Amino acid sequence: MTVYLTHRGCHYSAAAVHKYMNTEMGLHSLVRPKKPCIRRGKPHKIFENRLQQEFHADRANQKWCTDFTYLFLKNGEVRCNRSIVGLYDRSVIASVTDRQITSSPAIHPDFEESTGITAAD
Repeated sequence: MTVYLTHRGCHYSAAAVHKYMNTEMGLHSLVRPKKPCIRRGKPHKIFENRLQQEFHADRANQKWCTDFTYLFLKNGEVRCNRSIVGLYDRSVIASVTDRQITSSPAIHPDFEESTGITAAD
C-alpha cells in the first residue's frame, strides 16, 4: 500500500500506513497457517490411467475418483480429508479425515463395512 501511495504522489511511512489501515479504517490482515511438512513415505502402487481424462459415467459405480483436501483448523492444526467420489452423480462414497495423508483410503475397514465393496473389487 505504501508503494501504491508513493506512485500516486503521497509519501507516508510504512508504519503510518499500517496504523491508519488498522485503527481508522479497520482493515486487518489474516495470516494463513503454514502448509504441513511433507514426509516421505513408502512408495505406493501406481495404477494405470484407465479413464484417459474421461470423467463422465453413464451409470452409478462405473467410475470413481479420489480427492485429497487439507483442512486448516482455527487452533493451527491440519487435517487431511480423503474422499472417494462417484462420477455418475458426483456423490461422496467414502470419506476419511486424519492427521496424516495416506495413499489407501479405500482399504479402511469403515469403508468396506459401509459400502460392501472391498479394495479388490
